[in-house]
Amino acid sequence: MRPFRAGLLAAVAVLLVAIGASAASADTTNAVPDVQYFDGRVFPPGVQGTIRITGTGWVNGTTFAFTPGAPAPTINIDNVAFANGDTQVTLLITPAADALGSFTLSATAPGEAATTVSTVIVRTPKGSFNPINPTRVLDTRLGTGGRLGALGPGESIAVHVTGIAGLVPANNVEAVTLNLTAVGPTSPGYLTVYPAGSPFPPVSNVNFAAGQTIPNHVMVGVGTDGNITVFNSDGNTHVIVDLVGWFGNELAPMGSGFVFAGTNPIRILDTRADVRIDAGNIRNLVIPNASKYLYVAAVMNVTVVNPGASGYLTAFPTGAALPNASTNNFVAGQTLPNLVTVKIGAASSVTFYNGSDAPIDLVVDIQGMWSPPVSIPGTVFKPNPGGPQRIYDSRVTPGRPIGPKGIIIATRPNVPGASSFVFNGTATGPTATGFVTVYPAVSALPGVSNLNFQPGQTVANQVVPGLMGTGNYAIYNDVGSTHVIIDVFGSLSLT
Repeated sequence: MRPFRAGLLAAVAVLLVAIGASAASADTTNAVPDVQYFDGRVFPPGVQGTIRITGTGWVNGTTFAFTPGAPAPTINIDNVAFANGDTQVTLLITPAADALGSFTLSATAPGEAATTVSTVIVRTPKGSFNPINPTRVLDTRLGTGGRLGALGPGESIAVHVTGIAGLVPANNVEAVTLNLTAVGPTSPGYLTVYPAGSPFPPVSNVNFAAGQTIPNHVMVGVGTDGNITVFNSDGNTHVIVDLVGWFGNELAPMGSGFVFAGTNPIRILDTRADVRIDAGNIRNLVIPNASKYLYVAAVMNVTVVNPGASGYLTAFPTGAALPNASTNNFVAGQTLPNLVTVKIGAASSVTFYNGSDAPIDLVVDIQGMWSPPVSIPGTVFKPNPGGPQRIYDSRVTPGRPIGPKGIIIATRPNVPGASSFVFNGTATGPTATGFVTVYPAVSALPGVSNLNFQPGQTVANQVVPGLMGTGNYAIYNDVGSTHVIIDVFGSLSLT
């Protein structure tokens, strides 16, 4: 016997064990099927795929079945095709949506007993993504999430992010992605999010000034009892958490899970050269190639530019009801970026709502897509072992800010197999109105930005720097000088 060749693609989420011997000549008699080679491409639950089997005895009339079967969850056989003188059989199969675990494939030639072909293990890729419509799980202003009242200085709160009916399962959730907003802080400070039960990490997610309402996108591991922890450093501040998706382990139920197809940043909308979004109005945006590659969610850096009044922006799936959630919170005249993950809706589009009393400009830079593992090679999110970590701080090394048109090459985290990372970038103490871009050092400087700031501001934003391969990443500062801090929250790696 020899085992099958384990030609795993990035998105293949199944372990296959083959039974067979060296190749033999074709045999079209009604012999017992003899498996010599098993080439399986079985995908996560609910996703159609193919299995190819080479051997002898594959005569017309041979039937195939998976056990366990009905009424238990099973793998449906949609089509059987014989080829190459009946030495090769192709099965088109679809695991049931709730089919998780081990299944035995058997073949039965006419008039013969069943023969075991292989054992197939169906599982969801660990770290694969399941998008949801934005859902508010904490608002300390209203008591949503069980807390009524602002967080005090040095105070932490546990936020439950699992077991949300119809949206997030109670178990087998590795991490979540969310939008975190600080509202009305009484002094400068920061918020930090990390897995409940883990040591407090020396990092930040949202940096704010007194009175400032400011959001940031966060991908973070889930800790004890399905909770994450939110920490407030100074003063009193209200906190809002809007959940936009979750990452499962290999036993995660509900959906098949999706993988990340990263790209170097591409600008797909700039209303400064188009039409501004009026107060209280929406703008639908078609996501390129969404229907071709079956994209289910988009990861975008969304920047509100020169708003005429204070307000908020909400990104949500086209065709869905406007959710009670926000993506960007801004004041008049402020240019504010935020990385967002948005489920793709009707007409392969996402929708932006201007919740202010004046027009705004909007700049959207695509960072990557979440897609089914069969449609395009991709990666999964793996939370940083031990929680978030600080990996670069120009205040410490080299001990000076990045100057105008300056580029710093920074060492990538030591995570074998990672093609990119989930960073939180912070610019602090800038001397001019400008921006910072984080990108793969092997690539040319893209015409996009990650951090936009005014003099003296401290601004944070989550960053997915593009396809890095085995290389390092670069930090570019446009004008003036500014310190930059990079915290790593996880990697985007092959399954």
